[in-house]
Amino acid sequence: MIEKIGNEHSRGYLAFLLNHYPKNEQIAIRLPEELADFPWAGKWVVVTPLSKPSADPVNFLIESDLCGGRISAMKDPIFLKVPYFRCGGGAKKATSIFSTQRYLAMSTELRNHMNILFPRNPKRLLAELLKRSIRIGLSPQWVQSAHFNKCPKCQKSMRLILQIEGSEFGGRLAEGEFYLFGCTRHPDQLASDQDWY
Repeated sequence: MIEKIGNEHSRGYLAFLLNHYPKNEQIAIRLPEELADFPWAGKWVVVTPLSKPSADPVNFLIESDLCGGRISAMKDPIFLKVPYFRCGGGAKKATSIFSTQRYLAMSTELRNHMNILFPRNPKRLLAELLKRSIRIGLSPQWVQSAHFNKCPKCQKSMRLILQIEGSEFGGRLAEGEFYLFGCTRHPDQLASDQDWY
């Protein structure tokens, strides 16, 4: 329903994990293959929480294929294409739409579903659902101040590959957000980041 709202090709996804797995486990998520100009499309991102406190509390790895039995929890998320919209007046760039109010106003079907699930405040329910998602290929959602990663080879800004909430791991990581960035020109150049509530 939300995917139908935009008038431009989507550049990113939200992923929702519906199954519950034991906390503090390694997670593997396969990235959607449909993303344009996204060299990691169709690959797996393996996220491993590290047991000892360190500068990097999680480790990210990108794999083309997963060897059987190596990953403890392969997640099968539900993917939602984030609508992109080009405003009138000759706007040069399409932007993503992250407005629960706009989603509800533009989609009668979505509004009706949210009203059935939580009639007192459908906007709040939708906001909570969107907040608890994994971001893929979109701009990062920072908790504190924004960090900008540059590719060491070309000095261009890196694109967000994946952002995951620490609540997926629990324990000391539950209050964090973890980010994996990559350079679209040099896909082997990766950088990770973290932010804390």
